[in-house]
Amino acid sequence: MQSDLDLRVAAIRRGIETAGTELEPAAAERANRDLDEVLARFRTTGDHTVVALVGGTGSGKSSLFNAITRSTFADSGFIRPSTRQTSACAWGSRADELMGFLGVRPSRRMFRDTLLEREDLKAIDGLVLLDLPDHDSVEEHHSAQVNRLLPVVDVLIWVVDPQKYADHILHENYLRALRSRADAMVVVLNQVDTLDDRGLDIVDGDVRRLLAADGLGEVPVLHTCALTGEGIGAVHSLLRAAVGEESTAHRTARAGIAAVATELLTHVGAGEATTDAAVVDLTADELMRANGIGAVTRSIEEATSRWVGGALAAPQPPARATMAAIGSTWAGRVKQGLPRLWSRAVDASLPSVESLLRSTADAVASVPLPEVRVPKAEAFGWAAVAGALAAVTLVVAGILQGWPVAWVIGPAIVLVGVAGMLLGAARGTRTAVGAAWAAAYERDVRAALAATVDAELAAPAAVLLERHRAVRGAFEEARLSTAAGSDAPSTGAHAG
Repeated sequence: MQSDLDLRVAAIRRGIETAGTELEPAAAERANRDLDEVLARFRTTGDHTVVALVGGTGSGKSSLFNAITRSTFADSGFIRPSTRQTSACAWGSRADELMGFLGVRPSRRMFRDTLLEREDLKAIDGLVLLDLPDHDSVEEHHSAQVNRLLPVVDVLIWVVDPQKYADHILHENYLRALRSRADAMVVVLNQVDTLDDRGLDIVDGDVRRLLAADGLGEVPVLHTCALTGEGIGAVHSLLRAAVGEESTAHRTARAGIAAVATELLTHVGAGEATTDAAVVDLTADELMRANGIGAVTRSIEEATSRWVGGALAAPQPPARATMAAIGSTWAGRVKQGLPRLWSRAVDASLPSVESLLRSTADAVASVPLPEVRVPKAEAFGWAAVAGALAAVTLVVAGILQGWPVAWVIGPAIVLVGVAGMLLGAARGTRTAVGAAWAAAYERDVRAALAATVDAELAAPAAVLLERHRAVRGAFEEARLSTAAGSDAPSTGAHAG
């Protein structure tokens, strides 16, 4: 099963590969190199949890190490300084590579196989406990070891004794300077067997007051005695909590991956333009205007509405410059917000102006112009003419035959009225049919042009934008996932 770090690195590398030539080669090379370095550093320490006992001469730090590890391995005694070399104990894994990285000599390493230990120690598999040289050592290389190792440990356990808890070097050079790591610190007041209850209360209160002055008021304070075993169980609880949290090496690797992803996100846009139907219709409308389709639809309406018909306007192919401008406008919509290389890829995906002229002309030609004959309207018109002729015939016959006026005028008026209504029906029919034919022609041409835009412009752009979306999504996945949970860990210890 891949670790979360491997998955995020894989996401970034997938994004780099998907981006191809749309990512600066130098940026891709730098990102891959940085990822290699992040993983190499992490593999050195692995997912071990490193806890360090740090303290001054005489604090009982090494005795505490022995009590925690149930051994007599660490140097202890009253010779100044007691701890000359870093000692280390690993649980569940020998962590030899990590030990070498930490500078622990082979002779100063011990290993605890938790399968052979008591049940309560199985929860600390992966722990490496360090007994660092005394930070106030008179030997300079001892303090140098402490300074080198402090930045790489996960939890710092500061061991103080009732006599030297207020040591100026401890507070000024270490605790105060490292207050940004307060969530990864614990103070252990050791040798509490030398104090009675009242004395312990006084010293404990003074330790907490000094810590508050150092900006470390929330740091837990435990009470221990290596000789009697008092408080050692609380320290074991602290170690179990530390092992259950994310290690510094893991957090550092996560932050490194997040930094790579964040930098790569500067090479993609914040989002993608759309190539949906609304955008396609905008360009189709521009092509309609460029081909003079509006004039054609008006000529259909006008020719159909006339009794004698009329000539229809023909679509006019746009000029090359007009078509180039339409293609440029389309590209501008699609590459909005994209960086240079992605914008260049959008331009490269466009068909040539000549190709677009041909495909547009074919789309327009695929919709035939209607015939401007309306048989129904013509029938109404001829019926109106017949009615008018009948009225005239009736009047003339009445005059010639000497018929009474009442016999002639009434029927003639009725015939003229019917002819007028038939003529109006003919005109209305022509107008309605002309409008319907014009609308149908315009609709069909727009659909044909929209299909051309979709095939010639939208489809290639959609492939490119989908690739951009995949690249951006891969980088964002790595950045957001590695940023989550990157806060400094809590030791989980409780004040004693």
